[in-house]
Amino acid sequence: GPCQGRFCGDVAGEILAARVGSREAVGTFTARPPLRPVPLADLMGSFDYADIPIPAPAPL
Repeated sequence: GPCQGRFCGDVAGEILAARVGSREAVGTFTARPPLRPVPLADLMGSFDYADIPIPAPAPL
């Protein structure tokens, strides 16, 4: 799925283990890169450091 198994991988593994009888028979899943590379600029969108609020200094 879109999360590449990061959120549902453990749950799916447990469901499969219940079906086949053991977790060892299922094995582990490996993370995979996206199907198509995505430029980081596309993920960031328009960005300007001036848009980031600067927090007040912590009191001493």
